[in-house]
Amino acid sequence: MSIKRYQYLGYLQIFIGMGALAGGLPMILTPDGSSSGLSAEILNNTPFTTYLIPGILLFTVNGLGNLVASYFSLKFKKETGVLGMIFGTALIIWMIVQLYYLGYASWFQPLYLAVGSVELVLGYFINKEILHPSSKK
Repeated sequence: MSIKRYQYLGYLQIFIGMGALAGGLPMILTPDGSSSGLSAEILNNTPFTTYLIPGILLFTVNGLGNLVASYFSLKFKKETGVLGMIFGTALIIWMIVQLYYLGYASWFQPLYLAVGSVELVLGYFINKEILHPSSKK
């Protein structure tokens, strides 16, 4: 088992999770976006009229989901790889959808697209190691 992979993934998930909680909570508490400095006009080309649903998704999936997954990663649980792939994919989808509807608006978008990709790849290699352990000792 590559303990460092588990640790890197766990710390990355904490980073993602904390950022998503910090971004999602204000969207839930003030769905008009005013507390986040977001304009309601940004949502004109999206399926949403307020930030409530995106805030809930950001808070729960990318926030709480990654924090729960970080527990599995840092405790070296067998579910770590699958959770890394699930939440890495979720973050990638989140960013692609955001880029589709909003366009490029911030350097955070490519950063989190890359971070989601790293999470997915780490999850993949951890899962592969679990399914096919090497005979190295």
